[in-house]
This record gives sequence, C-alpha cells and structure tokens, in this order.
Amino acid sequence: MSAGSRSGTDAPGRAETDRWRATAEVLDEVRREPGLTRVELARRLRLASGSATEIAARLRDLGWVTEERAPCGGRGRPTTTLTPNPDGPGVVAVDVRFEGWRAGFAGLDGTP
Repeated sequence: MSAGSRSGTDAPGRAETDRWRATAEVLDEVRREPGLTRVELARRLRLASGSATEIAARLRDLGWVTEERAPCGGRGRPTTTLTPNPDGPGVVAVDVRFEGWRAGFAGLDGTP
C-alpha cells in the first residue's frame, strides 16, 4: 500500500488535497481581485508565507498567473503582484438546446 492510500487505492492524501484546495482559493482571489501581493493573499486565506510563495510559483510556472513588480510602498524588499495571465488557460462554455447552441470563451479573469 502506498503512502497516503486507503484500502489499497491510490486516493490522494489529505496534504495533497489541501494543497490543491489552497491553489484553487488563490486562483479565485486573483481572479476576483487582480493585483494582490502574496502577503495579502496569505493573510486573506490564512496561509503560511511559504505556502503562498510555493503556490504562486507553481501557478506562475504553469502560466496561469503573472507576477509584476508592485509600486514601492515604503521601506523593505520590493514585492510583486499576481494577476491572471492574459495568455493563460481559458474556459469554454457551451449552451446546447433543442433549438440550437451558443458558445463562449473567457480567460481566468472572467472577461469574455
């Protein structure tokens, strides 16, 4: 039996499930309010700063979000803001009815 499996199945472990849930919550926040910093995301979602950094890096590497330098707000290290990647993945919705069909496409930011 592999680690994290139950009854011989390869079900994901709780840590992996929590990691994907947190990733989905980060994407939702970035979609709802583009331009958040990792610190703001971590505070809103009650994530450890390391988790916020790891999730942001994973989403950036996948091409789902971009990080841009934030305006200087005082002393300290410069930070970045997260926004949906305009060249990133999109969502296609298809409405099929007896009379016909319609399709629409939007990016992660929800813009058609």
